[in-house]
Amino acid sequence: MIAAALTKVFNTSLILAGDGLLSTVPRLLSVIAFESAAATYLVIGNLWWSWLLTLVTFLTFVASSFYAMATDRSCGCFGEWLDVETVVVIDTVVLLLTVCLRHRNRRVTTGRLKTHLLIVAAVGGSIAGLALLQHQSFRRTQQGRLILADVLLGNPWPVNEQMHPELKPLSSGQWMILVVNRDCGPCRRLIETHFQDPESHRAGERTVVFVYGRGSPQWRFQFDRVTLNPTSGGSVNWPAGRPAVASPAVFLINNGIVTTAAEGPATDEFVRSVLTDSDRLTDSDRPPP
Repeated sequence: MIAAALTKVFNTSLILAGDGLLSTVPRLLSVIAFESAAATYLVIGNLWWSWLLTLVTFLTFVASSFYAMATDRSCGCFGEWLDVETVVVIDTVVLLLTVCLRHRNRRVTTGRLKTHLLIVAAVGGSIAGLALLQHQSFRRTQQGRLILADVLLGNPWPVNEQMHPELKPLSSGQWMILVVNRDCGPCRRLIETHFQDPESHRAGERTVVFVYGRGSPQWRFQFDRVTLNPTSGGSVNWPAGRPAVASPAVFLINNGIVTTAAEGPATDEFVRSVLTDSDRLTDSDRPPP
């Protein structure tokens, strides 16, 4: 549990930039504080209460993980290091071990309960505070590598020819840029719903899709073909690690400047509104070369 809490601390910005179960600040900080506090009590607390706390905690974890899997969302339980299916297995194994190795002495002692509660509250609050400070520091010092709508509106699109020469065309003209995660259910649904023809695009506008995978700094990209499996050899490597980015995210840029953008749960409605009643070109509409 302490490993899960610390993993969230050091991946706070990435978790908040996604659309998983923990993608809001209050929810994420609450879980970090609870995991840290609970892990502390399991070490110092009464044996019976520790066993009961473990049972209730992992029952909740298993239920949450199954919900995340059923809704095709990330749970953010271990940041981007473990997918939700792996987390379900881990939580279920711990739950079964807890049931099998239950503490049989139900004698409850409360003599040091107040001291224990003060300790666990201090630990939980401190680690949650550390996560918040880490997130604020990241946004302040790494502003240039945040692929977030509220950061980029009115600013240049940060992936350009300095990172890959093939991306130079993004500095001029009108573009729709899609950023998707290969392991993201909403990303798959977005593409299946709005881009049945992967080579379709709006009149006077080109498309480029950037596809990244879990924990990888490399993004594969492809022009004028919206797909989760780019066939081109182009890829962008972020030297300092993959930047925080909502999944999915869509940006409209004009001459290199982001004019409109949406990310996370708002992306589907944004794309729907942009494409509704617009002129779209497909293969059959294009003039012969």
